[in-house]
Amino acid sequence: MAQKADTPLTLLPDPRLKRRLADVPDDWFGGKEIKELAEEMHKTMLEANGIGLAANQVGRDLRFFVIDK
Repeated sequence: MAQKADTPLTLLPDPRLKRRLADVPDDWFGGKEIKELAEEMHKTMLEANGIGLAANQVGRDLRFFVIDK
C-alpha cells in the first residue's frame, strides 16, 4: 500500500490562492528539489481524487503544477 501524503490542501475561496507566485528557480530544473516536489504533489493530487494541483495549494508559492491524464 502506498504511503499517504501528509500535505494539507488549500482550496478556494482561500485568499492565498490569489497571491502572485514566484517562478521555479532555474537551478531546480533537472534537480532533486523539483522532482521531489512533483512526486509529493502528484501523490497528494491522486489521494484527493483530483486531476490537477498547483504548488500554492500545498503551501509552495511557486508557478508550478501537476496534472494527470
